[in-house]
Amino acid sequence: MAGSSRDLALDGLRGIAVLAVVLFHATNEADVPAGTSPLIFLVPLLGWSGVDLFFVLSGFLITRILIQERGATNYFRAFYGRRTVRIFPLYYAVLAFYFLVVPAVASGNLANLWWGPPGEPLWYWLYASNWLDGSLGYFKHKLLGVAWSLAIEEQFYLVWPFVVSRLRNTTLERVCLAVIALAFALRVVGVWSGIGPVAVYVWTPMRLDTLAVGAWIALRAHRDGGFAALVPWARRVWAPAAFVVVGIAMATLLAPGWWMERPTRMIAHPLMQTVGFSAVAVCYGALLVLAITARGRLAAFLTTRSLLVLGKYSYAIYLLHGLAILAWDHWVGNAIGDSSPFWVGQGLRYVAGVALSTALAAITWQVIEAPFLKLRGRFAYVRSPSSEPSQA
Repeated sequence: MAGSSRDLALDGLRGIAVLAVVLFHATNEADVPAGTSPLIFLVPLLGWSGVDLFFVLSGFLITRILIQERGATNYFRAFYGRRTVRIFPLYYAVLAFYFLVVPAVASGNLANLWWGPPGEPLWYWLYASNWLDGSLGYFKHKLLGVAWSLAIEEQFYLVWPFVVSRLRNTTLERVCLAVIALAFALRVVGVWSGIGPVAVYVWTPMRLDTLAVGAWIALRAHRDGGFAALVPWARRVWAPAAFVVVGIAMATLLAPGWWMERPTRMIAHPLMQTVGFSAVAVCYGALLVLAITARGRLAAFLTTRSLLVLGKYSYAIYLLHGLAILAWDHWVGNAIGDSSPFWVGQGLRYVAGVALSTALAAITWQVIEAPFLKLRGRFAYVRSPSSEPSQA
């Protein structure tokens, strides 16, 4: 696979992020044998944080592009054109499948994909499902619950290019730090006021800190010294941040009846929603820096073929893994579960979730994503001879 070692490391991080999310959703907590140690599920049940790793990566990559291309004469047209051909085709194809095709051809569990009465598809078409889910207090669509994070990213894309175009890099760094602090403060207020854990988890202002961490890293690395200047910070903060997250996670899992309330018990814990989410953002920001500057075994691990494949197809895997797990359960998994030990069924569910969603993603890559990505050439950034790429 072609590409610089730095870009390949980012693909590896994408692979880790989407693998974490798939394992999280593939964990069958309903049938856990009595007396099972909850710590066995610590890693997969922390997989929800893979979304936060995506946020950090997105904030970093988008900000890096915007500050590099700020002097382009077609800055906005090129940015939004390239984002459109990258994101919209697959997303809207998936929406059309769930909202138009499935109701017309499916029956039983495969047709009823809403929690409660069917409705509100417009929120998904408009990239605003995070506001719907937060207002309801639950994820309305069984397989499109993941769209909340895509909605946040699209809302970020609507605003951030204009902010970057107006402010100098040093000012933007301060803006990022202010957003990080504000998101934390809003979550504290949200938890204290009782607006509901789903709202705290998915409403945009409360989750912008992970995007802002990635953006801050891109801006700070644009100074003299580059990423090397960030390595001491990353080495100093990643372990304490990870310790905080894992500590809160273990406290939730060790509480009585942990398997009955997954995933809400861990994600909805007040400490996780306040300090924990901030610690996740810092931990993954540090991981990003360490990955980009990695050498030796870490670099080799991040560029293993399996992670690069998952990273390449991560967008489609993220959108389609719920369908893959549902199909497995419907046609194969339930029968295996009735006749096999829990751990056999659970292990196969993990493997099937990853393998089937990757297979679906490979197909959609060839049919939808790759053809539209060829259109990015029509939105190349154009510079005037006197334009400056960035502002210090």
